[in-house]
Amino acid sequence: MNHDALRPLCVDLDGTLTPTDTLTEALSIVVVRRPWLLPVCLWALREGRAAFKHSVVRCAAYTTAGIPRTLAVQTLIESQFRERPIWLVSGAPQELVDEVVSADHRITRGVGSTATMNLTSSTKRDFLIEHFGPSGFDYVGNSTDDIPVWKACNVSYGVNLSHATRRKVQQEGIPLKELMPLEETAGAGLLSLRPFSWTKNLLVFVPLLASHHWQDASIWKPAILAFVALCIGSTTVYLLNDMADLAADRRHPTKSLRPLASGRLHPLEAWFAVLVLLGAWIGFAAALDATSRVLLTAQLATSLLYSGLLKRIPILDMTVLAMLFCNRVLIGGTASKIQLSSWLLAFSIFVFLSLSGMKRFCELKIRPSNGEGAKALGHSYNEGDGPFLVALGVNSMLLSVLILALYLGDIRSESLYSRPQFLWGLCLCLLLWGMRMWMRAWRGEITDDPLREALRLPETWISILVGTLAFIASV
Repeated sequence: MNHDALRPLCVDLDGTLTPTDTLTEALSIVVVRRPWLLPVCLWALREGRAAFKHSVVRCAAYTTAGIPRTLAVQTLIESQFRERPIWLVSGAPQELVDEVVSADHRITRGVGSTATMNLTSSTKRDFLIEHFGPSGFDYVGNSTDDIPVWKACNVSYGVNLSHATRRKVQQEGIPLKELMPLEETAGAGLLSLRPFSWTKNLLVFVPLLASHHWQDASIWKPAILAFVALCIGSTTVYLLNDMADLAADRRHPTKSLRPLASGRLHPLEAWFAVLVLLGAWIGFAAALDATSRVLLTAQLATSLLYSGLLKRIPILDMTVLAMLFCNRVLIGGTASKIQLSSWLLAFSIFVFLSLSGMKRFCELKIRPSNGEGAKALGHSYNEGDGPFLVALGVNSMLLSVLILALYLGDIRSESLYSRPQFLWGLCLCLLLWGMRMWMRAWRGEITDDPLREALRLPETWISILVGTLAFIASV
């Protein structure tokens, strides 16, 4: 008789079958998106950790759909599910375990925590011994909580073991078969900071260039401090937004590759990064004047409000997004003590409104076809809104070109340049670049953030080069 065929393989969920942690993800959604429900979750702690888990999952409306899987565990299950039963035995709430089991035909049965029983550590060990007897099962786990279970099972498997867990296992003398070592997350952590998006914050230097004061070294220091503060603040918002939008990101064709959505970055690591970044943001903001601090705080607060609510309100979302871009220009001018012209602000509003419309239109173009003909992921636009977004975006871009042309014709602007006629090259560059971008968007050639995609296109760099030469020639 093949005893291995009778002995089930029991697998943990959090940190094992999936590299992430469902409770931390659910709690992150509550904290970022539904903070008013946090007291409800904390009140449930009176009844124990199991009740707390169930309360958090309900308040977050959390789902395991699209949750990432650990390749080594998947391979082990795939090689053995035809020969013996596969049990998913987890401390996660029963409803989450049921979701995973229903989505994976290889898993025979799933058992999770109830409202009164927290199925972890010695409780899990006792449950498995009661069902299969001592050494009557094999077990795959990942943390020190699994040590009592490993001691009671026949064959012990470990995956994603931390150094502390591995050391404890060795001290206990447990013969553990390690399927896969814990992956280094430094690269994933750097990607989650989205350094490529920091280019948007270069807008703080626009007032310095537009005011012809770029040779004054004293104004560069506050501008650089503002730039760093904006980069830190935007990265903080990105991390919080990624933690709160995991379900939508995992359904998205490109956002599903992000470190948090794909499981390459643990949510606890992301929260640690958020706390460190907030501390750094406070330090850099404190080094600026009071008005700049107010604008930086407004930028951070509005970005959070936009991510959580405003981006789901049509038209208002694009307006707020455009204003967030314009506020970067305002911060640069305020920090450097430069008076901004109404020409620059009007020009900025329409350029960024056009790019905001392009962002929404591109999201509609790549939205997965679900037969509902309804909402794009995370936003309140449907397929019929595409022509409207194109009209809004193209006309906004043309208005920005018109404002630039009117500025060049203003007698006060002519006095700032020795050869102002060369500046008309800027109008031509902006017109050609803007229309090319919208043509690419209409053809579906832009599948990511428009500004990020623009940096990869040759016409962007040609326009920047020609525009820079025109500006230098005009001075």
